[in-house]
This record gives sequence, structure tokens and C-alpha cells, in this order.
Amino acid sequence: LGLGLQVLAAAEDLAAGYDVDAVLERAYARVNHVLAITVPESVRFLRLSGRLKLLPGMIASFFGIIPVLSIQRGSVVLLERARSHEAALDTMIRHIQNFVADHHVHSLGISHTQAPALAEQLKRRLQPEFPALPLLINDAGPVLAVHIGPGAIALTALREL
Repeated sequence: LGLGLQVLAAAEDLAAGYDVDAVLERAYARVNHVLAITVPESVRFLRLSGRLKLLPGMIASFFGIIPVLSIQRGSVVLLERARSHEAALDTMIRHIQNFVADHHVHSLGISHTQAPALAEQLKRRLQPEFPALPLLINDAGPVLAVHIGPGAIALTALREL
């Protein structure tokens, strides 16, 4: 969804009258203004996809630890570990708030893997804080779905340049 938000912003730049070179320059600059954070329902698919080794995955499953992951420039980074799904969502929102603090937010998007009710719940939690922004919701692509499994949710923010 991060790339999609950047493409929509580039289309807006074109519509606003920027020339093609300026649109490309702004599109490249936006790469550093995107943050995507995802929360899986469990670590099972992270283990199956090889993103998480067997022993840490078993320990996380046993203790009910849910990773909060960031996807930046193609790399997956563990931001925090949460003890409940609700705490993981709170952590996700806090990291997005910190990312957009002192910046204007261009757009926000929510992706999910077979979890539309969870996506709507997250949207309702975010709307009071970002009332002027349309919050886009979409199904996550197959690559994310394969690695993170069903029931996962991701929140993506694009800051203004």
C-alpha cells in the first residue's frame, strides 16, 4: 500500500501541473516519507515462510507474543513485541503517530489479509485523530499474505514532502 499511496500522490502532482521531471523527483523523495507497520494474527506464517526461525517462533507462540513489524525500503524490521493483539494495534498506532508528528500527513492506508472487520475497527480508531484524511482500506497483496498469513493488518502513512 505504501507504493500505492506514493503513486496516488504522483498522480495528484501531475494533476496540479507539475512537469514529468518534477513529478519523478517528488516521487523519489517520497520514499523516505512512507512508513508501513504490520501486525500478524500469529507468528505461524512468519515461521512457515522462513522470516522467523523455528525456536524463536515456538517461544513467541508459547508466550502469545505478537510482533509489530515495520516494512521500510523492502526490509522487515521488528519494532516491538506485544502481549496481546490489542496492545499490538496500540503500538502500531503509536509508531505511526510518532512518524507523522510535526509533519502534514498526505494519506493513510490500511491493508488486511482476510480481516475486513479488523480494518474497519482500526479505521474507526484513527478517524478522530485524522478527521480530514480519507483512510483507504484494501486487501493486502499475495506476497504479504503469504508471509504474514490471514488475519493480519497493516497501517501505512505517507507524509507530505
